[in-house]
Amino acid sequence: MVLGYHDEIRSSFVDYVFSRFATNELEVLKAHEAPLNVTIEKVLKQSVTSLTSLRVIDLGYISLKTSALNELVAFCAGTLEELHLSWIMQADPEPLFTDYAGQPLQRLKAFTSKGPQVFHDEHIRCALGDAPALTELHARNLTAVSAFRWVPILGYLSETRTSNTLKRLKLGALTNSSAKPFWIAVARLLRSCGGQLEVLHINGSPKGLAEPMPPDLWSAISNCASSNLSQLVLMWRADQTMTIEQTQILCDITPSLTFLHICMNITVAALNDLPSLFRFPKLVRLHLTFYDGDVGAEWFTDEVTRELIFRRFVHQICLSCPALKEVSWSVYGIGGLDPQKPSLYVEVNSLLPHAHHH
Repeated sequence: MVLGYHDEIRSSFVDYVFSRFATNELEVLKAHEAPLNVTIEKVLKQSVTSLTSLRVIDLGYISLKTSALNELVAFCAGTLEELHLSWIMQADPEPLFTDYAGQPLQRLKAFTSKGPQVFHDEHIRCALGDAPALTELHARNLTAVSAFRWVPILGYLSETRTSNTLKRLKLGALTNSSAKPFWIAVARLLRSCGGQLEVLHINGSPKGLAEPMPPDLWSAISNCASSNLSQLVLMWRADQTMTIEQTQILCDITPSLTFLHICMNITVAALNDLPSLFRFPKLVRLHLTFYDGDVGAEWFTDEVTRELIFRRFVHQICLSCPALKEVSWSVYGIGGLDPQKPSLYVEVNSLLPHAHHH
């Protein structure tokens, strides 16, 4: 059903839904681009004490008061397993979870925050408690301000039992000097996680000024990476990121990888040698990203040359990674992906790969 962007239509639909369904049967509440303050009021007015079965709250692209979020989360604190907040437009100046007075979310398994919204670092600790069940944490697309507010939260999680339960971690922010405290806090959390991580995404924004990946962060990544890791994304400005030597280290410590997306600073000559360095026996999907400002990036300017290099690369890397099914690469500049230098993609046939433009 498509409701469009008229608040009256969407509000009427909310009225209908909650007149037809009992709130004590509601397990998932997902509201994106909705008049959410109205939506929450509808839920609460039905019977705030009957929200005993709500397991998932997924809110995105909406205007939200922190008091409304506090009330909703507090009423289902005993059952809530997933909380996803994406690009929240805060309707009041207080950070989210300010003055949260509910019980800790002891059953929370997944917590996602995408976008610029900020949290009250002390009061969100009251909501999370010691997060004994948390296995998945996403904090992505952070601004300089929101990244700074995440520093004490990550520090807190590093000291709780959460560091022993986390298995899927996706973090993304700027890579300039203002975000350095955030990435240092990420490194600390990774060190406390040990080797149980199965998914790790580190997304440093390619836009604007960038600084090299902090040595503490790379050290923490290499220390926590293990045979349990199946997905790894390391996106940092390519002129400041993965080296050939670091790629070799990854091969040695992550034998179970099935998905790998890394950003590399590399020349044509080094690219020819790269396939022999990739030794991932279980790798199924590989995506490489290159920065347009790299030394040797002129090899992307000629379409025929670019495709020939890509085809040769695919043929060679299939010998090192026998399980490979998908290979792709893309080029970006400071402003993002370059439409003049389209991504190349191939689905690997066991006999002969065929490259297609996407």
